[in-house]
Amino acid sequence: MQTLIFACSERENNFTRRASEAVSRFLPEPEIIELKDFHLNIFGTADEDTRQKLQVIKEKFMQAQQIIFVSPEYNWGLSPNAKNLIDYLSGDSGIWSDKVFMAFGCSIGRGGRLPIIELWKTLNKIIALSNSISIVSPFHIEITSNLLTSENDFTDEFKPIAKAVFENHSKVAERFLA
Repeated sequence: MQTLIFACSERENNFTRRASEAVSRFLPEPEIIELKDFHLNIFGTADEDTRQKLQVIKEKFMQAQQIIFVSPEYNWGLSPNAKNLIDYLSGDSGIWSDKVFMAFGCSIGRGGRLPIIELWKTLNKIIALSNSISIVSPFHIEITSNLLTSENDFTDEFKPIAKAVFENHSKVAERFLA
């Protein structure tokens, strides 16, 4: 089951990348896409360069059965980069079917919950409005800096919790995609 993980930060050496690497250790066939490597124009202002970059992302999006968004919490909300990508992708209703989505929020402080809530709301609306048959997993983790090691893995204390979350998510994904 191919898994695509979007690390939704524009910053170099960002915490979102570290959190995405920790998440990837629990998922089958993970591929991490860092939005900082794409520099997409703001939605509605796509030039040829942005359209070419979006085509690469859409092809990977269509091939994956699981799509994971890892968004930093910016000013108590969803990353503008995550929202921008979703806005671009939402125009193509054919790519949203037969997927299991999962949302993670991350913060170097105490935050991380609001990006999850906003991602759940946005993804569920797109799935409904595009008449797609997909699901947003009810399982999530608010990833804060005290949960990660310097090797971009979950701490020994937190690993059993993360493992349980991903095992339960995998059961949902397997049932849905069967």
